[in-house]
Amino acid sequence: MIPYRQLFSNYAKLQFYLILKVVKTDDRSVARDLGIVTFPSLVYYRRKHPILYDGEFKDSEDVLRWLRSHEEVVTWDLTDDNFETRTDSHSPDEGTLDWFVMFYDADDAPCNSFIATWETVAHKLRGLVNVGKVETSVNDDVTERFHIDENDCPTFLLLHRGKMYRYKETAKDVRTLVNFALFKFKEQRGMRSVTDAPEFGEYDAHITHEDNQMVSAIGVGGLILMVAVTLIIKAYRIKQADKAKSA
Repeated sequence: MIPYRQLFSNYAKLQFYLILKVVKTDDRSVARDLGIVTFPSLVYYRRKHPILYDGEFKDSEDVLRWLRSHEEVVTWDLTDDNFETRTDSHSPDEGTLDWFVMFYDADDAPCNSFIATWETVAHKLRGLVNVGKVETSVNDDVTERFHIDENDCPTFLLLHRGKMYRYKETAKDVRTLVNFALFKFKEQRGMRSVTDAPEFGEYDAHITHEDNQMVSAIGVGGLILMVAVTLIIKAYRIKQADKAKSA
């Protein structure tokens, strides 16, 4: 591994190549806020969006290539207004990508510290699984719909073919999260989220109303038929009785 001082000396050269500012800090509180537990670590900010470097520090050229390939922010910000439009969680089209969503509270420092790691997960899954995040403190509808517990923060849900799978592992590192989104979720039994979709409630109420009308119509029709049959039978019996008398 490159010596610590040489490491950051090499990274200082990146300012020339990428026109970005490179700084270093030994402030543990900053590391804690970013969810950093190993040192040295590198966090790359793109338009205030952090991403955590998860590669080796042996060659600064490797880091340079990583920076160039991670300039774009790929995590979707999901809200009450756009969640269903983006994810189509209750009835996704055949062949569409799954969604891996993190529910977090930006006001909770330990919870918010997963943002940089989550962006790394998003890049690992790019083109394979869509990755989004929901800030629970300002998106009550989606938070309540998926029964997110504020004490379990962050919460990770995979949305796959109309079902949801909750990430339950203790470890919350990049590799474990990526593996869950790609195949580990299949070890669980998915729960359908369709009954909780906003549109479904309206649709269900509409269908129920029509069903009630249909049942009412069938009930009235059945009653009329029964009365008609009863009258026919009664008329037949009266006719038979009259014939017997005349005979």
